[in-house]
Amino acid sequence: MQRNEDNLSKDKLIEVLERELKHSKEKLEKAELEKENLMRLLDQQQRLSLKNNQKIELLEYKDQEEKIKKEKRKWYEIFIK
Repeated sequence: MQRNEDNLSKDKLIEVLERELKHSKEKLEKAELEKENLMRLLDQQQRLSLKNNQKIELLEYKDQEEKIKKEKRKWYEIFIK
């Protein structure tokens, strides 16, 4: 009789541990998916930042070129007058 109760207790403990293991595996899988999603979003954000920085540099370069052209025109106008 005692042996059957011990076996029942062990079986119940095993069931509980198996459920906990399954739950832990599901949480780990979910965490892995979230990690992959965050890595994808980080990569996307880095690419967008790089693209924006390149656009800013191009605009600054064009602005600098325009300033140089205006300055040259001023000097040209001084000598023509």
